[in-house]
Amino acid sequence: MTATSDVEPIPGTDNVSRWLFSPPLSPDLSELAQQQYYHMVFAFPSSNNRCESVVWSKYAPTPLDVHNLGCEDQSRRRIEHPHKNAEYLGSLTANVAKIRDFKNINGHGFDVVHAPEEGQHHAHIFIAPNPDKTLNRGDLNNLRERLRTEVFIEHSSHTCP
Repeated sequence: MTATSDVEPIPGTDNVSRWLFSPPLSPDLSELAQQQYYHMVFAFPSSNNRCESVVWSKYAPTPLDVHNLGCEDQSRRRIEHPHKNAEYLGSLTANVAKIRDFKNINGHGFDVVHAPEEGQHHAHIFIAPNPDKTLNRGDLNNLRERLRTEVFIEHSSHTCP
């Protein structure tokens, strides 16, 4: 575990990348459910403090660096959960300032913080709710979708060796 003192501020000029993995599809999922799962790049589950993991460009400056870490994570996932057969497919990248500046109609947005406990390259995107408005399910769905379609638009495909 990394000490809190190892947490660094992430400047807005930097980028972060989100790994894309094939979902652990069950045979009983309908085709429509499978398509919806593929499109949910950001879930922001309440059980995970409404955060999602990303790779910070300071420690993975090129797409190849991001992909190498993604391949390592694929190997780890396959060892820890062999029945899920996770497949790393590439990444989406966005600028940190653009992430932090994004707000929905109710003023809810995001913050990006360094989270080195899972590796020096690791960061989290958190939902930053507007303190004057309640974050409802509609806001959450809007934030998830728009982060993927309007902010994380740079895609880099990859197939692990």
